[in-house]
Amino acid sequence: MRITYLSRLLSFALLLLSFAACTDQGHPEIDEISTLLAEATSNPTKESLNGYFAKVTSFIQEHKDDEALINPIMQEAARFAGSQKQHAKAIAYLIPLLRNSTTDCKSDPSQVLSLARSMSALNKKHAAKVIYKNYKTQYADAPTDQALEALMTDEVITLKAYVDSTFQQVFSDPDQYGLNRAAALKYVDVVEAYALSAPCDKASPEYLYKASEIARSIRTLPKALSIYDWLLEDYPDYEKTPTVFFLKGFILENDVKDEEAARKIYNEFLEKYPRHEMADDVKFLLENMGRSDEEILEFLENKRQGEEK
Repeated sequence: MRITYLSRLLSFALLLLSFAACTDQGHPEIDEISTLLAEATSNPTKESLNGYFAKVTSFIQEHKDDEALINPIMQEAARFAGSQKQHAKAIAYLIPLLRNSTTDCKSDPSQVLSLARSMSALNKKHAAKVIYKNYKTQYADAPTDQALEALMTDEVITLKAYVDSTFQQVFSDPDQYGLNRAAALKYVDVVEAYALSAPCDKASPEYLYKASEIARSIRTLPKALSIYDWLLEDYPDYEKTPTVFFLKGFILENDVKDEEAARKIYNEFLEKYPRHEMADDVKFLLENMGRSDEEILEFLENKRQGEEK
């Protein structure tokens, strides 16, 4: 018990040092975060909790490209959210934290375990199973969790078989989109859990790609775009990365109606893959962005006639 207490005390001291360092570097708002955390810790009312989490979230969004700055903030926010049973918020901080801080294919095991616990607390047992199974496989000497141990049934002895069986459920009792929506959402959860807890597994990018296609098929477009970004940022050498660029641009143009963002993605595609088999398609989309279907048909007809002359 004394060792645990001293460990926590040391962690808190290091966190305070990181807060002080950030303030010295021109981020005085971290003082406000520290003050709000102290208030929420001593008097955890709805108002104090919301004030702290709102400030943390806005700070993370403002400095999202500075991982060294925001990672300690997210780490403490995730820990505090879990202690207050604010598991949705804990997950919201743990997911980017794990993606940001993975080094040499290893993450902080305490963060992986915390994510599994919060998933389980929100009744996402399917995701918790996957995370905890990978946690036990990768961190054999790390502490176990009795509640999560109870989830380790025969179906998750082989994780990849569990992921594949979850995928098959997506096609049973389909709705108007040809898929089972509840099973589809479950599959996306399972895949995200797998990739977060085993980021360097060769199966992770392929699972993520399948999950993005499922999300797109059931029209959960923000989720599809989020997974596309995950693939582009964390798996740039994945064989289907060019297709991911194309699909992201297509959704931004045709569903989100953000032509500026779509144009940026299309141009990035052409810079990276000028000789790709889809390059001509991307050029065509760029040339005809903003045109109506009738205008595009007229453009194609004029082009055809010009080629015949």
